[in-house]
Amino acid sequence: MTVVILELLKLGDFIQSTPLISSIKEQFKRQEIIIAAHRADVALAAEHTQLADRVVAITDDELSGGSTKNLPDQPKLLVNLSSAPAALNFASSFKPKEIIGPRLTDSGQVKFPLSQMIARSTLQFDRSLGRMNLVDMWRLMAPFAVQPRPLIWPLVQDDAIDDELNSQLKRINPQLPTMGLHLGCGHHLRRWSAENFAALAKSLGLSQIVLLGGPHEKALAMRFMHLWGEGGENLIDLSGKTSLPQLGLALSKLDLFVSADTGVMHMAAAVGAP
Repeated sequence: MTVVILELLKLGDFIQSTPLISSIKEQFKRQEIIIAAHRADVALAAEHTQLADRVVAITDDELSGGSTKNLPDQPKLLVNLSSAPAALNFASSFKPKEIIGPRLTDSGQVKFPLSQMIARSTLQFDRSLGRMNLVDMWRLMAPFAVQPRPLIWPLVQDDAIDDELNSQLKRINPQLPTMGLHLGCGHHLRRWSAENFAALAKSLGLSQIVLLGGPHEKALAMRFMHLWGEGGENLIDLSGKTSLPQLGLALSKLDLFVSADTGVMHMAAAVGAP
């Protein structure tokens, strides 16, 4: 028998779902655990965490068509964490024996688990009233007791990134605290300007600054370095230079991490970055 976990969301959502996935893995030890991911970075993250026996990448055509040959037709359990129409249609095509998460009824209506309905209604009324984290909401969706547990992001030693960081940190001043900044964010309403990041970094006093992010954050890094000043003193730019496992390792070495509400923030929480 098989348990399929549909990860059709973003990287940060996947990391927040790792406590639920690890609990499912423990609960169904004799079942094959499959994580089905739509985004390439989520598929890579799923491989890295090793929480599943198999990771399946779902293409755009498969998602829009509502099926794929790489997943079983009738899994024992299907875990769907997304209420997007494409995810609901994709999930309903499998006809699992049991489903966790949003689902379509026979009449085509969306049905949410009770815990998710309460959380959604509270957030829609006033987001400041919401005291339930997404991690907790997914934990309460399970049909069995799931105790609170930390986010999961394994740290794998990487000599290349380790040498890069250590050599540059020693070049600046090994006695200074190290502050990491992630300047980008997927949604414009969650972004903070490079000007604000620079002002914050300067206001916190003398420290080593490490810029982190993907290739699409290089322009923001250039803007920050311009604001930081000529010579780039006490500054290390690693934006676009790290893989996901390397990024987690870099985050674990920081004394302080500052970012907007983005997936890297959840990765930082998982590896214990303050």
